[in-house]
Amino acid sequence: MIYQFKVSLKGMSPPVWRRLQVDDGMTFYELHRVLQVVFDWEGCHLHSYYIRRRNAMRVNEVIEIENEDGGFPSFHEMREERDEILKDWFTHVKDRADYTYDFRVNWEHEIVLEKILMPEEGVRYPHCVKAVKLAPEEDSRGLEEEVLQHVEIEWRELTNNVNEGLADLTDLTLTFSSKRNGFDWQILIDKAKAFKALKPWKLLEDDQIFIVTDPVNKQFLYCSVLGAAEEEFGLAFYVGHEGLHALQATMAEEPTMDIVLKQRSLLLSFVDRDELVQKDYEFLKQYGESFRGRKQWIQFRSFVPGIYPWSIDEEEGRMMLLVIEQTKAMLEEVKIGLDIPSYMGGNEFLGRVAKEEDDHYLWQSCHIELVPKEKVEEENENEIVKLHLSEIELVSLKKMRDVDVSIVFDVFMVDIPVRDSKEQRPYFPIMAVALEEQDGLVVHQELVIGGDMDKKIQLVFFQSIKQLGGIPMLLSLKEEVVQALAPFLAQLPVRVKIVTSLPQVEEFRAFMSEANKGEGFDI
Repeated sequence: MIYQFKVSLKGMSPPVWRRLQVDDGMTFYELHRVLQVVFDWEGCHLHSYYIRRRNAMRVNEVIEIENEDGGFPSFHEMREERDEILKDWFTHVKDRADYTYDFRVNWEHEIVLEKILMPEEGVRYPHCVKAVKLAPEEDSRGLEEEVLQHVEIEWRELTNNVNEGLADLTDLTLTFSSKRNGFDWQILIDKAKAFKALKPWKLLEDDQIFIVTDPVNKQFLYCSVLGAAEEEFGLAFYVGHEGLHALQATMAEEPTMDIVLKQRSLLLSFVDRDELVQKDYEFLKQYGESFRGRKQWIQFRSFVPGIYPWSIDEEEGRMMLLVIEQTKAMLEEVKIGLDIPSYMGGNEFLGRVAKEEDDHYLWQSCHIELVPKEKVEEENENEIVKLHLSEIELVSLKKMRDVDVSIVFDVFMVDIPVRDSKEQRPYFPIMAVALEEQDGLVVHQELVIGGDMDKKIQLVFFQSIKQLGGIPMLLSLKEEVVQALAPFLAQLPVRVKIVTSLPQVEEFRAFMSEANKGEGFDI
């Protein structure tokens, strides 16, 4: 919300005042910075706030910079202005406070809450509605040359000058626009707040998975309400076949980082203030949102395989809005007896299905049976992987001698995000590595960036064989790598062992992660 204050400099004749509109989530320190601009002060002296009226009741509480050198002792409980938010103190029209600047000469200002408004489309906040009379010079009080009848300036011109000064506060200035290219983010935020108020985690456990069908892209969205364990609160949904595999990995309690690197999902979380990155905070302030208390702040995240977790885009916002709405519908049915079973890895779910009718959709809850996993895997196996070695490379390969050594070879995402430009969303590069099985010595390692992944894996494996100086007697591979190397392996007289885990590779990955600990990006 937007607060409209009238701020008057006391003891001035004629009156000197400003009518300001600011974000209600602003801190008192941020308000101090605004007041310095609108009264043309320099910010060289101490200041404090005295709350005089709160919740429509008279009070007398102090907010100032904690432990400020040179301050005067106070008999009131004092609060740190960087921690206190306007909306927690100004709750009713006519609530008021005094702002004192420069304790030596006491420039006292009265701050009165006049209106509580919705932000207006296209208006840049903080915003000065009206500025009347120039303020006196900062250190002029008590001097003979002090002149209270200041240089005359028409209020409209003064107001424009003040707003130009406010525009320089770039870290505080926000232009409200709920629609960006057609999607209304304010609606999504409002729906998220309403969802939180329902406390859905009181009705559903994390493992009670249900489906919402997306009528636009025709995908299944696998949904989970988070919060029953009172650790993480929110709503997660996994998108399509990729998402289902990530969900199954999560339920099987696979390593968290492996899931993050591979999953396709969207997440609405209710978090503490310090869990937000700056972009999250600025996004919420853009729409006049501020929260107080544990696990109250809204955060949206997008997870894409191989990509660093990021803020959601408009299409993902549409999907998030759809899932919130249909989850609320499922909760209403749960309240009257619908039982959503815990997910045990099968192919049957309860879900919300949309039927198109004229220009809208009719939604209903029903049982949904997925295509059996075996059939999906069979279709994937029918995809033919080509051999990407040249004739010259094949000839050189067949001339290589046998080497009495066992090799493990694997491909994995490196959990250190990189990006090629500031505009690009960071991604996790792919690492291919060949290690001697017995002692874990690195034979060859190489980053694999973009393009035909099967081709690049084959070429890196070829380089590993060359680096080794011959054909190993035994090659240990995971099943997914075997598929990429299948036409290559058909050319080699080598025994292949298919395994589910490669301890040597996991040790290598752990070493890389520790060596690069702390690398990453802020959104």
